[in-house]
Amino acid sequence: GSSWSYKFRPCAPRAHSAATLPFAFIASTTMAPMKRPAASSASGASKKVAKDPLAAKGDEIAAMLHAAEGFPEAVIHAIATNLDKSLLIPKDQRHAFQEEVVGMIEQVLVSVEKALQSKAGDAQAKVAGSDSEKSVREQAVLAAEAVIAEKVAAVDAAKAALNEAAGEDAAAKTGMEDAKAEQKTGDAGYVEAAKKKSTLEAMFTDEYSTVKHWNSSNSWKKSVQAVVRICKQFGFEPQLLVSAEPALSKPPAERGSFDNLVLQQLEDQIKSVLQQLGETLSNGEADKAARAGKVESAAARLASAIERFQACK
Repeated sequence: GSSWSYKFRPCAPRAHSAATLPFAFIASTTMAPMKRPAASSASGASKKVAKDPLAAKGDEIAAMLHAAEGFPEAVIHAIATNLDKSLLIPKDQRHAFQEEVVGMIEQVLVSVEKALQSKAGDAQAKVAGSDSEKSVREQAVLAAEAVIAEKVAAVDAAKAALNEAAGEDAAAKTGMEDAKAEQKTGDAGYVEAAKKKSTLEAMFTDEYSTVKHWNSSNSWKKSVQAVVRICKQFGFEPQLLVSAEPALSKPPAERGSFDNLVLQQLEDQIKSVLQQLGETLSNGEADKAARAGKVESAAARLASAIERFQACK
């Protein structure tokens, strides 16, 4: 509930009741712990994978949590086995409950640190009270202090690395989306020009060639209609098309000088449009390649960020 606070003090496990914990956290602590699947002996024998140092630090954090004394065992188990739902989530993406759980983790770690410091203090007291064991006890104190420093540094380093990896993952996803959007917008004109050029070239070498040279008397009518229709789509001069249709409908031997002049003008306009489209594609090729390169680079960065983030979990 909203009145619950994560600032609890260590006490006997039975002193904590489920009523003092958030509903979502109660659900997680009352579920039976899931067993970690056993590693395949066959795969273990064939390939030994090195464990990521950051993942190992995460395991050390969980081990430190389990070493805490005076806290309910179910609570410690829940937060230690669900780090990916709290500590591993970037700070700017956590909701209030996740922040509370992170606070609980920090409180437990502080308790562990204090417990270790207390043990170190006890060791120092024993050293002062027993000259015969002074040297041994001093070494124990130094070792305990070194462990404390190492564990605290490990916690800080692991948290920083996890947050950094999560930030890189989010940035890489945004970069990928931006690169794709830029490519889609920038390539739209290029793709349209390529499509138009392909359509006009196909008409010029197929239907137009058929009616101009009278290659097939059976298909001339459909070919004439296709030529006129496509030329209209490209915005050719209407009067030219009005004169071209009857000229194309005649066999070459029956065409007069006017018909041939009209067809020559039609050909010239078709070639002019094809040249313009070709120049558009040529000029846009470098920009298109650059946009494609950005998408490839963004994809590589995203794959690397995802791999690192997964390794840190």
